[in-house]
Amino acid sequence: MNDTSEAQPRDVIFLSHAMPEDTEFAAWLGMQLANVGYRVWSEATQLIGGERFWADIEDAFDTVIGKTVVVVSGVTRNKNGVLDEIERAAATAERLGVEHSDFIVPVAVAPLKRSDMPILNRAGFVGGSNS
Repeated sequence: MNDTSEAQPRDVIFLSHAMPEDTEFAAWLGMQLANVGYRVWSEATQLIGGERFWADIEDAFDTVIGKTVVVVSGVTRNKNGVLDEIERAAATAERLGVEHSDFIVPVAVAPLKRSDMPILNRAGFVGGSNS
């Protein structure tokens, strides 16, 4: 059977971060990305409260997310939500046949050691600052 429908472009950046500790930086980063033309999906900019977050995020990972930016700070490794989002991003990368390091981009908001976030050890960190 030949499917003539076009797949949605994977042109959305998912922005993962610790709530509430890294929300301010994530909101700033999301705005910077949006201002230069990227489509961004982030809790910091899109959730008001009471939404079915995981149903929405699962659908987005299945259809439109093409890259995941993870804001990494000293609290990240203790935040189950962020760790779940990283795992979901890794699963999506594998399903798409993409290297994790090409799909998940960690952005450190403070100087960190690789041991601070072992799940991202294989990816290169990008330093971030909203100053």
